[in-house]
This record gives sequence, structure tokens and C-alpha cells, in this order.
Amino acid sequence: MTDYSDLKREVWDRDMCSGCGACVGSCPLKSLHFRGDDNPVFDGLCSKCGICYSVCPRTERDVAIAVSRAPENPGSIGPYRERYFARSSDFQIIKRAQGFGVVTSVLKHILDEGIVDAVFVVTSDLFMNTRPMIARDFSDVKKSARVKYIWAPVLSKLREAVLDESIESIAVVGVPCVMQALEMIDRSKLGLYKKKIKLRIGLFCWEIFRHILISEMIHKELQLDIDPRRIWMFDIKKGKLVIELMDSTEYFIPLSTASRYARAGCNYCVDFTSEWSDISVGNAGAAKDFLTVVTRTEQGDAIIQDMIKGEKLVTGEFDETVFSLAEIVNKKKKLRIKNFEDL
Repeated sequence: MTDYSDLKREVWDRDMCSGCGACVGSCPLKSLHFRGDDNPVFDGLCSKCGICYSVCPRTERDVAIAVSRAPENPGSIGPYRERYFARSSDFQIIKRAQGFGVVTSVLKHILDEGIVDAVFVVTSDLFMNTRPMIARDFSDVKKSARVKYIWAPVLSKLREAVLDESIESIAVVGVPCVMQALEMIDRSKLGLYKKKIKLRIGLFCWEIFRHILISEMIHKELQLDIDPRRIWMFDIKKGKLVIELMDSTEYFIPLSTASRYARAGCNYCVDFTSEWSDISVGNAGAAKDFLTVVTRTEQGDAIIQDMIKGEKLVTGEFDETVFSLAEIVNKKKKLRIKNFEDL
């Protein structure tokens, strides 16, 4: 019988925690919490139910290394139905959102069409302090449009949404570790959670940064006079972390510098393109003025096709040579931990 102490010993104490929030969001006694940038803490009672251990993507090797579900696509980007270069058709969304508004447009579509009742997203305050949020309508979605690369435990909202608020259908937007945790939940005995999570939207991700990125790196190490209230968004381009301010001023920081402020658990992730999602979205491998969209399930592809037909998304001609960058980065991330099985 496993309990939180097994999770602490095998994952937290070894700095392998991804920060997905699944353990916090599924603990029936509400005994696990995040109180900072690092590992969860135990504060309460433990029934030794083992739920926290069962949903953690770092305790299951097959999921942690993103084993492909499609034998015909070994070692590439995982299983997929179709690949697109796409952008939103709504200029107002593009102007406000990151990544040409694709994810924002998808969320608006699935909420407007009643495909789901709510979406897990990440929002932030004026100082770029991020937090997970349950978005029930487009006004909530817009609050999350500019947030990228600063960590938040997305799945810590699970219990609140499923049990406290009794939301019937949920979509989750998250980085690969979040998608892996959802796969663990799908394999678990948490029937109610499995029933209500209807759609997984995965983001391409190499690593996610801690909140101290601003205070420790930007202000102390680099001594940049940047007021976090003036930050519009973060982006990654050509090996640089780009900080864009409200007045369009940009700062370019080498990823070798920024990576020191990433979560330690990111070193154990070998999935770049969110292989366990229904729809994967990212900048890598995209044509100019478009985003890469990979549909991995029948449901995911049907949503994108409906949006294209309804002129909610604009697509460009797909170019295999351009897209190959996403495959290269995905393979590189898989090779990052050659001795994973010996950990």
C-alpha cells in the first residue's frame, strides 16, 4: 500500500516533481499543498489511499518517457491524426493572445459549442504571479491568453472542479507533464475524474520556469530594470527567452541562463510535443505567421476541422521540411536522459 511518504521519497526528495498539481488536486483529505516554487508539502492526515502516488507522472516510467501509442510513429512526435499550420481568424484574439491565438480560439469554440463546461488554464496577476484557474466562459479565457512559461500547478484545481463545483465536462490546457498526469488519472481508479475530463490540449514545452525567474534572474542576476507590471508576455525564439513589454520593447536572454531558473523536475521530462494530448500546439516547426497544431485523436481532429470549416481558424499549406524542427527538438528532448531507467 502506497501513501504520500512513498511519493515524497521517490519523487519529491529526488527533485523529480513536475509540478503538475495532480497529487494536490486529487488528495481526498486536502492534505497536500504547494507553498512555493518547488515540491508539494504534506500538512494534514493521510488515509493511505495511494491516490497521490497513482496519479503522479513521475512514478510510472512508461508514461514519464512518453511511450508512443502508435507503432507507426516511433521516436518522432508520437501518434497523430493530422498536422496543421494554423492561426486564429479573429484579429482581436491574435492581438491579445500568444501564438497567433490558436489555443484561445479553440477554448472559445469548445465553450461556445458546449463541448465542455469549463477549462483549466493559467492566469496571472499584474506582477506575473501565475495561478491555475477554472475558466467557464470566454471572459475568463481572455485572462489567460498572455501567460506562458511561468509555472503553475494546473491540476491542483481537480477536486474543486469535479467535487466542490460538480462541473460535468472539463478541458485541460497544459504542458507535457500535465498531459502525462491526465493519462495516469485515466489509468487509475478515479472514475469520476476520468468521466469529467473530456479534452486535453497540450502545449509544446522544453521546460517551465519558476516564479523567481523575475526576482532572481531578471532583477538580481541580470540587473534589468523591468517592472513585472509592464511585461506583456514571454516567448522562446532561436535559443533565447524573449521578454516583451507593453510598449513592445524586447529583451533577449540566452536559454542557458534562463534554464537555471527552470523547475528541477523538468530535467526528467522527455516529451516536447505533449504526446498524450488530444490536440498539441506550439511554435516549433511552424511556418511564418502560423502555429503548429497536431491532432492526436479523432475528437481532437474533429474540433480543428470544425473550426476550419467555420472559418474560426485559418490554415496555411503544410510543409514537412519546416515542421521537421518540431521533430528534431522532440527527439533531442527524448535523448536528454539516456540513463532514465537507472534513476
